[in-house]
Amino acid sequence: MKSVEKLGERERHIIIIAVAALLLILAVAVMFVSGLSQPAAGLARCNGIILAQQRYSCISSLALAQGNASMCTALPAPGSDTCAIAVESATGSASACSAISNASQYKYECVLDAARSLRNVSYCAMLMRPQMDQCVYAIAQAENFSEPSMCGTISNASLRTMCTSVVDYRYAIEYGNATYCEMLPASSNATILATMLGNSSDAFSTAFDYNEIGGTPRDYCYSQVALATNDSLLCSSIASSDARSECSGSLAYRSSQLNTTNITRFCHNSSLTRMNSTLVKEFAPVLKLACTTSNAIVSKNVTVCNELSNTTQQYSCIISYAHDLNDTSVCSLITNASESQACVVDAGGYGGVS
Repeated sequence: MKSVEKLGERERHIIIIAVAALLLILAVAVMFVSGLSQPAAGLARCNGIILAQQRYSCISSLALAQGNASMCTALPAPGSDTCAIAVESATGSASACSAISNASQYKYECVLDAARSLRNVSYCAMLMRPQMDQCVYAIAQAENFSEPSMCGTISNASLRTMCTSVVDYRYAIEYGNATYCEMLPASSNATILATMLGNSSDAFSTAFDYNEIGGTPRDYCYSQVALATNDSLLCSSIASSDARSECSGSLAYRSSQLNTTNITRFCHNSSLTRMNSTLVKEFAPVLKLACTTSNAIVSKNVTVCNELSNTTQQYSCIISYAHDLNDTSVCSLITNASESQACVVDAGGYGGVS
Protein backbone atom coordinates (compact mmCIF):
# COMPACT_ATOMS: atom_id res chain seq x y z
CA MET A 1 0.00 0.00 0.00
CA LYS A 2 1.23 3.46 -0.83
CA SER A 3 2.07 5.82 2.02
CA VAL A 4 0.40 9.20 2.10
CA GLU A 5 3.68 10.81 1.07
CA LYS A 6 3.87 8.66 -2.08
CA LEU A 7 0.28 9.40 -3.21
CA GLY A 8 -0.16 11.61 -6.20
CA GLU A 9 -1.64 15.08 -5.86
CA ARG A 10 -4.96 14.00 -7.41
CA GLU A 11 -5.30 11.03 -5.04
CA ARG A 12 -4.53 13.16 -1.98
CA HIS A 13 -7.13 15.69 -3.18
CA ILE A 14 -9.80 12.97 -3.44
CA ILE A 15 -9.03 11.68 0.06
CA ILE A 16 -9.21 15.19 1.53
CA ILE A 17 -12.62 15.79 -0.11
CA ALA A 18 -13.96 12.43 1.12
CA VAL A 19 -12.83 13.10 4.69
CA ALA A 20 -14.31 16.60 4.61
CA ALA A 21 -17.64 15.27 3.33
CA LEU A 22 -17.74 12.62 6.05
CA LEU A 23 -17.00 15.20 8.73
CA LEU A 24 -19.72 17.46 7.30
CA ILE A 25 -22.29 14.66 7.38
CA LEU A 26 -21.36 13.82 10.97
CA ALA A 27 -21.57 17.49 11.92
CA VAL A 28 -25.04 17.85 10.36
CA ALA A 29 -26.21 14.69 12.12
CA VAL A 30 -24.91 15.89 15.47
CA MET A 31 -26.52 19.32 15.01
CA PHE A 32 -29.82 17.74 13.94
CA VAL A 33 -29.97 15.36 16.90
CA SER A 34 -29.10 18.11 19.37
CA GLY A 35 -31.66 20.36 17.65
CA LEU A 36 -34.43 17.95 18.53
CA SER A 37 -34.02 18.79 22.20
CA GLN A 38 -33.12 22.45 21.63
CA PRO A 39 -35.01 23.73 18.55
CA ALA A 40 -33.56 27.25 18.57
CA ALA A 41 -30.07 25.95 19.00
CA GLY A 42 -30.65 23.32 16.33
CA LEU A 43 -31.87 25.92 13.83
CA ALA A 44 -28.87 28.11 14.61
CA ARG A 45 -26.55 25.19 13.96
CA CYS A 46 -28.32 24.40 10.66
CA ASN A 47 -27.90 28.04 9.63
CA GLY A 48 -24.23 27.70 10.41
CA ILE A 49 -23.70 25.17 7.63
CA ILE A 50 -21.85 26.83 4.75
CA LEU A 51 -23.09 24.71 1.85
CA ALA A 52 -26.63 25.85 0.92
CA GLN A 53 -28.06 22.48 -0.07
CA GLN A 54 -26.96 20.81 3.15
CA ARG A 55 -28.17 23.82 5.17
CA TYR A 56 -31.62 23.68 3.59
CA SER A 57 -31.82 19.93 4.10
CA CYS A 58 -30.92 20.34 7.77
CA ILE A 59 -33.59 23.01 8.32
CA SER A 60 -36.30 21.03 6.49
CA SER A 61 -35.53 17.85 8.43
CA LEU A 62 -35.51 19.72 11.74
CA ALA A 63 -38.87 21.44 10.97
CA LEU A 64 -40.43 18.11 10.03
CA ALA A 65 -39.06 16.32 13.10
CA GLN A 66 -40.24 19.12 15.39
CA GLY A 67 -43.57 19.60 13.58
CA ASN A 68 -42.70 23.28 13.54
CA ALA A 69 -43.54 24.96 10.23
CA SER A 70 -42.24 28.35 11.43
CA MET A 71 -38.73 26.99 10.91
CA CYS A 72 -39.55 26.62 7.21
CA THR A 73 -39.51 30.41 6.84
CA ALA A 74 -35.72 30.23 7.10
CA LEU A 75 -35.75 28.60 3.66
CA PRO A 76 -36.02 30.46 0.36
CA ALA A 77 -39.23 30.06 -1.68
CA PRO A 78 -40.57 27.73 -2.93
CA GLY A 79 -38.65 25.48 -0.53
CA SER A 80 -40.22 27.22 2.46
CA ASP A 81 -43.71 26.45 1.10
CA THR A 82 -43.08 22.79 0.31
CA CYS A 83 -41.47 22.45 3.74
CA ALA A 84 -44.63 23.81 5.41
CA ILE A 85 -46.83 21.45 3.35
CA ALA A 86 -44.68 18.52 4.47
CA VAL A 87 -45.11 19.57 8.10
CA GLU A 88 -48.89 19.94 7.64
CA SER A 89 -49.11 16.52 6.00
CA ALA A 90 -47.10 14.88 8.77
CA THR A 91 -48.84 16.59 11.68
CA GLY A 92 -52.33 17.12 10.27
CA SER A 93 -52.21 20.65 11.67
CA ALA A 94 -53.63 23.42 9.51
CA SER A 95 -51.59 25.97 11.48
CA ALA A 96 -48.58 24.85 9.45
CA CYS A 97 -50.19 26.49 6.41
CA SER A 98 -49.90 29.89 8.11
CA ALA A 99 -46.19 29.81 7.33
CA ILE A 100 -47.03 30.05 3.62
CA SER A 101 -47.61 33.44 2.00
CA ASN A 102 -51.13 34.15 0.71
CA ALA A 103 -49.58 34.89 -2.68
CA SER A 104 -48.11 31.40 -2.94
CA GLN A 105 -49.80 28.77 -5.08
CA TYR A 106 -49.02 26.24 -2.34
CA LYS A 107 -51.26 27.93 0.25
CA TYR A 108 -54.44 26.53 -1.29
CA GLU A 109 -52.96 23.04 -1.57
CA CYS A 110 -51.88 23.08 2.07
CA VAL A 111 -55.18 24.39 3.49
CA LEU A 112 -57.33 22.12 1.34
CA ASP A 113 -55.35 19.07 2.41
CA ALA A 114 -55.74 20.00 6.07
CA ALA A 115 -59.45 20.75 5.71
CA ARG A 116 -60.05 17.42 3.99
CA SER A 117 -57.95 15.40 6.41
CA LEU A 118 -59.58 16.93 9.47
CA ARG A 119 -63.01 17.27 7.78
CA ASN A 120 -63.16 20.85 8.95
CA VAL A 121 -64.37 23.41 6.42
CA SER A 122 -63.55 26.32 8.76
CA TYR A 123 -59.89 26.04 7.73
CA CYS A 124 -60.86 27.37 4.31
CA ALA A 125 -61.13 30.80 5.96
CA MET A 126 -57.32 30.86 5.99
CA LEU A 127 -57.50 31.51 2.24
CA MET A 128 -58.40 34.61 0.29
CA ARG A 129 -61.23 34.57 -2.21
CA PRO A 130 -61.75 33.05 -4.77
CA GLN A 131 -59.65 30.20 -3.34
CA MET A 132 -61.72 30.22 -0.15
CA ASP A 133 -64.87 29.48 -2.18
CA GLN A 134 -63.10 26.74 -4.14
CA CYS A 135 -61.96 25.19 -0.87
CA VAL A 136 -65.46 25.23 0.65
CA TYR A 137 -66.96 23.68 -2.49
CA ALA A 138 -64.27 20.98 -2.54
CA ILE A 139 -65.01 20.08 1.08
CA ALA A 140 -68.78 20.07 0.47
CA GLN A 141 -68.19 17.74 -2.47
CA ALA A 142 -65.87 15.51 -0.43
CA GLU A 143 -68.63 15.26 2.19
CA ASN A 144 -71.08 14.29 -0.57
CA PHE A 145 -72.96 17.57 -0.02
CA SER A 146 -74.33 16.25 3.25
CA GLU A 147 -73.97 19.66 4.92
CA PRO A 148 -76.18 22.15 3.00
CA SER A 149 -75.01 25.03 5.19
CA MET A 150 -71.61 24.90 3.49
CA CYS A 151 -73.16 26.06 0.22
CA GLY A 152 -74.43 29.26 1.81
CA THR A 153 -70.91 30.38 2.73
CA ILE A 154 -69.76 30.40 -0.91
CA SER A 155 -69.77 33.92 -2.35
CA ASN A 156 -69.05 32.93 -5.97
CA ALA A 157 -72.49 32.70 -7.60
CA SER A 158 -71.62 29.87 -10.02
CA LEU A 159 -70.05 27.64 -7.38
CA ARG A 160 -72.85 28.37 -4.91
CA THR A 161 -75.48 27.41 -7.51
CA MET A 162 -73.62 24.18 -8.30
CA CYS A 163 -73.53 23.35 -4.60
CA THR A 164 -77.16 24.21 -3.77
CA SER A 165 -78.45 22.47 -6.91
CA VAL A 166 -77.05 19.13 -5.78
CA VAL A 167 -78.60 19.54 -2.34
CA ASP A 168 -82.01 20.66 -3.61
CA TYR A 169 -82.21 17.89 -6.20
CA ARG A 170 -81.27 15.29 -3.62
CA TYR A 171 -83.97 16.52 -1.23
CA ALA A 172 -86.56 16.53 -4.03
CA ILE A 173 -85.84 12.89 -4.86
CA GLU A 174 -85.40 11.72 -1.28
CA TYR A 175 -88.63 13.29 -0.02
CA GLY A 176 -90.61 13.14 -3.28
CA ASN A 177 -91.16 16.87 -2.89
CA ALA A 178 -91.21 18.91 -6.12
CA THR A 179 -91.03 22.26 -4.27
CA TYR A 180 -87.27 21.75 -4.06
CA CYS A 181 -87.20 21.66 -7.87
CA GLU A 182 -88.34 25.29 -7.98
CA MET A 183 -84.99 26.31 -6.50
CA LEU A 184 -83.03 24.80 -9.39
CA PRO A 185 -81.85 26.74 -12.48
CA ALA A 186 -84.59 27.34 -15.05
CA SER A 187 -82.19 27.64 -18.01
CA SER A 188 -80.34 24.84 -19.80
CA ASN A 189 -77.07 24.03 -18.08
CA ALA A 190 -75.51 20.64 -18.75
CA THR A 191 -72.67 21.29 -16.30
CA ILE A 192 -75.00 21.86 -13.35
CA LEU A 193 -77.20 18.92 -14.36
CA ALA A 194 -74.17 16.61 -14.60
CA THR A 195 -73.05 17.80 -11.16
CA MET A 196 -76.51 17.04 -9.76
CA LEU A 197 -76.21 13.52 -11.14
CA GLY A 198 -72.76 12.85 -9.73
CA ASN A 199 -70.30 14.02 -12.42
CA SER A 200 -69.73 10.49 -13.74
CA SER A 201 -69.34 9.79 -17.46
CA ASP A 202 -72.90 8.49 -17.44
CA ALA A 203 -74.09 11.67 -15.71
CA PHE A 204 -72.50 13.82 -18.42
CA SER A 205 -74.13 11.67 -21.11
CA THR A 206 -77.56 12.06 -19.50
CA ALA A 207 -77.03 15.80 -19.01
CA PHE A 208 -75.98 16.24 -22.64
CA ASP A 209 -78.99 14.31 -23.94
CA TYR A 210 -81.39 16.29 -21.78
CA ASN A 211 -79.72 19.56 -22.74
CA GLU A 212 -80.22 18.66 -26.43
CA ILE A 213 -84.01 18.63 -26.01
CA GLY A 214 -83.95 21.98 -24.22
CA GLY A 215 -84.41 20.55 -20.74
CA THR A 216 -83.20 22.48 -17.70
CA PRO A 217 -82.01 21.26 -14.29
CA ARG A 218 -85.41 22.32 -12.92
CA ASP A 219 -87.23 20.39 -15.67
CA TYR A 220 -85.18 17.29 -14.99
CA CYS A 221 -85.98 17.47 -11.30
CA TYR A 222 -89.72 17.73 -12.00
CA SER A 223 -89.56 14.73 -14.35
CA GLN A 224 -87.73 12.55 -11.82
CA VAL A 225 -90.07 13.47 -8.96
CA ALA A 226 -93.01 12.79 -11.30
CA LEU A 227 -91.62 9.32 -11.99
CA ALA A 228 -90.85 8.69 -8.33
CA THR A 229 -94.30 9.74 -7.14
CA ASN A 230 -96.30 8.70 -10.23
CA ASP A 231 -97.68 12.23 -10.44
CA SER A 232 -98.30 13.16 -14.08
CA LEU A 233 -99.38 16.70 -13.13
CA LEU A 234 -95.76 17.54 -12.35
CA CYS A 235 -94.92 17.08 -16.03
CA SER A 236 -96.93 20.24 -16.78
CA SER A 237 -94.43 22.22 -14.70
CA ILE A 238 -91.68 21.41 -17.19
CA ALA A 239 -90.87 24.40 -19.42
CA SER A 240 -89.27 22.55 -22.36
CA SER A 241 -91.95 21.11 -24.64
CA ASP A 242 -89.80 18.13 -25.63
CA ALA A 243 -88.85 17.39 -22.04
CA ARG A 244 -92.48 17.80 -21.00
CA SER A 245 -93.59 15.34 -23.69
CA GLU A 246 -90.95 12.86 -22.57
CA CYS A 247 -92.18 13.12 -18.98
CA SER A 248 -95.79 12.65 -20.03
CA GLY A 249 -94.86 9.69 -22.21
CA SER A 250 -93.07 8.03 -19.34
CA LEU A 251 -96.19 8.22 -17.23
CA ALA A 252 -98.80 7.70 -19.95
CA TYR A 253 -99.09 3.95 -19.51
CA ARG A 254 -99.90 4.44 -15.82
CA SER A 255 -102.91 6.55 -16.62
CA SER A 256 -106.32 4.97 -16.02
CA GLN A 257 -107.27 5.96 -19.58
CA LEU A 258 -104.21 4.31 -21.11
CA ASN A 259 -103.69 1.03 -19.32
CA THR A 260 -101.09 -1.53 -20.38
CA THR A 261 -103.58 -3.51 -22.47
CA ASN A 262 -104.67 -0.48 -24.50
CA ILE A 263 -101.11 0.68 -25.10
CA THR A 264 -100.06 -2.81 -26.16
CA ARG A 265 -102.97 -3.02 -28.62
CA PHE A 266 -102.12 0.39 -30.05
CA CYS A 267 -98.39 -0.32 -30.35
CA HIS A 268 -98.83 -3.64 -32.10
CA ASN A 269 -101.45 -2.41 -34.56
CA SER A 270 -99.94 0.92 -35.53
CA SER A 271 -96.86 1.87 -37.52
CA LEU A 272 -95.61 5.13 -36.10
CA THR A 273 -93.31 5.67 -39.05
CA ARG A 274 -96.18 5.57 -41.55
CA MET A 275 -98.62 7.85 -39.73
CA ASN A 276 -98.85 11.34 -41.21
CA SER A 277 -101.28 13.11 -38.91
CA THR A 278 -99.96 16.20 -37.13
CA LEU A 279 -100.97 14.79 -33.76
CA VAL A 280 -99.05 11.55 -34.20
CA LYS A 281 -95.99 13.36 -35.54
CA GLU A 282 -96.00 15.65 -32.53
CA PHE A 283 -96.24 12.80 -30.04
CA ALA A 284 -94.15 10.21 -31.91
CA PRO A 285 -91.26 10.33 -29.37
CA VAL A 286 -93.78 9.95 -26.53
CA LEU A 287 -95.51 7.03 -28.21
CA LYS A 288 -92.18 5.38 -28.98
CA LEU A 289 -91.24 5.57 -25.32
CA ALA A 290 -94.67 4.34 -24.21
CA CYS A 291 -94.67 1.43 -26.67
CA THR A 292 -91.14 0.33 -25.83
CA THR A 293 -91.91 0.51 -22.11
CA SER A 294 -95.11 -1.45 -22.61
CA ASN A 295 -93.28 -4.14 -24.61
CA ALA A 296 -90.67 -4.46 -21.88
CA ILE A 297 -93.33 -4.88 -19.19
CA VAL A 298 -95.53 -7.30 -21.14
CA SER A 299 -92.57 -9.48 -22.12
CA LYS A 300 -91.05 -9.09 -18.64
CA ASN A 301 -87.77 -8.32 -20.37
CA VAL A 302 -86.15 -5.12 -19.15
CA THR A 303 -83.46 -5.27 -21.86
CA VAL A 304 -86.12 -4.08 -24.33
CA CYS A 305 -85.57 -0.64 -22.79
CA ASN A 306 -82.17 -0.55 -24.51
CA GLU A 307 -83.99 -0.04 -27.82
CA LEU A 308 -84.66 3.56 -26.85
CA SER A 309 -82.41 6.21 -28.32
CA ASN A 310 -80.94 7.95 -25.30
CA THR A 311 -80.01 7.32 -21.69
CA THR A 312 -82.81 9.46 -20.25
CA GLN A 313 -85.48 7.44 -22.07
CA GLN A 314 -83.84 4.14 -21.13
CA TYR A 315 -83.86 5.12 -17.46
CA SER A 316 -87.51 6.18 -17.71
CA CYS A 317 -88.36 2.79 -19.20
CA ILE A 318 -86.47 0.89 -16.48
CA ILE A 319 -88.12 2.93 -13.71
CA SER A 320 -91.55 2.23 -15.21
CA TYR A 321 -90.70 -1.48 -15.49
CA ALA A 322 -89.60 -1.58 -11.84
CA HIS A 323 -92.79 0.19 -10.77
CA ASP A 324 -95.22 -2.07 -12.64
CA LEU A 325 -93.55 -5.32 -11.70
CA ASN A 326 -92.39 -4.25 -8.21
CA ASP A 327 -88.91 -5.33 -9.27
CA THR A 328 -86.25 -3.18 -7.61
CA SER A 329 -83.47 -5.46 -8.87
CA VAL A 330 -83.57 -3.81 -12.30
CA CYS A 331 -82.79 -0.45 -10.68
CA SER A 332 -79.17 -1.56 -10.50
CA LEU A 333 -79.07 -1.22 -14.30
CA ILE A 334 -79.23 2.53 -13.75
CA THR A 335 -75.67 3.62 -13.08
CA ASN A 336 -76.58 7.10 -11.90
CA ALA A 337 -76.98 6.95 -8.12
CA SER A 338 -79.77 9.55 -7.79
CA GLU A 339 -81.91 8.02 -10.54
CA SER A 340 -81.28 4.51 -9.24
CA GLN A 341 -82.56 5.66 -5.84
CA ALA A 342 -85.63 7.20 -7.50
CA CYS A 343 -86.22 3.86 -9.22
CA VAL A 344 -86.16 1.96 -5.92
CA VAL A 345 -88.50 4.48 -4.27
CA ASP A 346 -90.89 4.36 -7.23
CA ALA A 347 -90.98 0.56 -7.15
CA GLY A 348 -92.12 0.69 -3.55
CA GLY A 349 -88.83 -0.33 -2.02
CA TYR A 350 -89.47 -4.05 -2.44
CA GLY A 351 -86.48 -6.33 -2.56
CA GLY A 352 -87.49 -8.14 -5.73
CA VAL A 353 -90.31 -9.21 -7.98
CA SER A 354 -93.45 -9.82 -5.97
